[in-house]
Amino acid sequence: MVADSMSVSASSYDKPTNKNNESMMSCLLKRMNPAYCLCSQPVDEYDFEFSHLDELKEDAEFDKIMEGLIKDMDLDAKDRESRISRSGHGHNDSGKLNAKISALDTLYQLSGMKSKRISIVCTSKWDVIGLLIKCLRIDEIQTSKSVGILQYEQHQKIRQLACLTLNNLSIPKENKSIMILGCHATALLENLTRIIRMQESETSYLCCICLMNLSFLTDGVEPIITFTPQSDRDANQGMNLSTIGKNNIDSKDWENFPTSMLRPSRAPTPPRQRRSRSNTPTPFLDNPNSLLLSIESLMRDHQPFLMSKTYSVEGEAVRWSVGLLRNLTKRNSHCSIISKTEIPMVLLRILEKSPNKTTEWTKDSVEDMTLTVFEQLAGSPDGRQNLKLIGLLSGIQRIECIDDTSQRAKRKISSIMRLLER
Repeated sequence: MVADSMSVSASSYDKPTNKNNESMMSCLLKRMNPAYCLCSQPVDEYDFEFSHLDELKEDAEFDKIMEGLIKDMDLDAKDRESRISRSGHGHNDSGKLNAKISALDTLYQLSGMKSKRISIVCTSKWDVIGLLIKCLRIDEIQTSKSVGILQYEQHQKIRQLACLTLNNLSIPKENKSIMILGCHATALLENLTRIIRMQESETSYLCCICLMNLSFLTDGVEPIITFTPQSDRDANQGMNLSTIGKNNIDSKDWENFPTSMLRPSRAPTPPRQRRSRSNTPTPFLDNPNSLLLSIESLMRDHQPFLMSKTYSVEGEAVRWSVGLLRNLTKRNSHCSIISKTEIPMVLLRILEKSPNKTTEWTKDSVEDMTLTVFEQLAGSPDGRQNLKLIGLLSGIQRIECIDDTSQRAKRKISSIMRLLER
């Protein structure tokens, strides 16, 4: 699965000790800890040993580790804000933030152990998902440089480690159900949506990976595709969400939205106008703060990064968004929803502007996943109609004519063409 490739597994080490009787694994984890790059003072050590993490067998030892981590992770946000407000700065909290980063880093290592993922989530002893969601939250204090560059970066690192851990924990099916269908589902989706909408470079692509993992659960697709925040608190609080509303294309620019390669004879009706034809309320298609439209905005803004073979987190955000869409377009009703957004136009642009030769459109490449999404969209009546409007047929016909197009891509293109010609 996805997060496995990102996990840093805790390898088995012999257990030599130093003069402080500190395990080698403790030393290594501390040296790897991003907190040490952010502070001049050493992070407080835990009162337990966690060497040989991959060989933990005793429940009592595991519980002790988790209890220590939970304690350092559970830094109350309101108390922190009030202290910063009273003192005018947040320097007194730097040590606690370092401890939180260290705890999150260790939890991330534990989540990389396949045998421990379910134990971390499916228990009443602690509420890891709830605490990780708190770590994702973004408030005015965290986004203000007035708290100091150190703490600003510390908050970013906390969100990044929380996302990495959630990615690992979202792999088991049992955990998926708790995360996307349980009591924390709304809060989790709200915070993932907020980060994606902000397009925070170091974490937005990780949020897309987490959503893709969760979307492998069939029952989790509907909550993801239709999620809309209960309120627009972000806009009202004056936070730096500069990307909100960027996905509204002006009507006069709509006909110029397709790439220069495609100029359909009939200009398609903008998705925003198509939505208004239905009498059924569809906030996930009308509210720019919805999860679906936040993904749409992120894909459109970051798509140019895929025109280069150079790795970028922005390009990865688009790649994993396409992977998410591959899971979200397996039902006709969901295809109908997605086809009414600007996402198909962005996907078409990905194929047209790909820097990779068609021989490189191998399984699970961004181009291959894009063709799969098109194939699934074309299989639904509404999706097929909207794909015709954007000129997809002529676009993929040109791709099919390229001599070195891979057989896998040709099969998918032929399937798409047959569906569009119905």
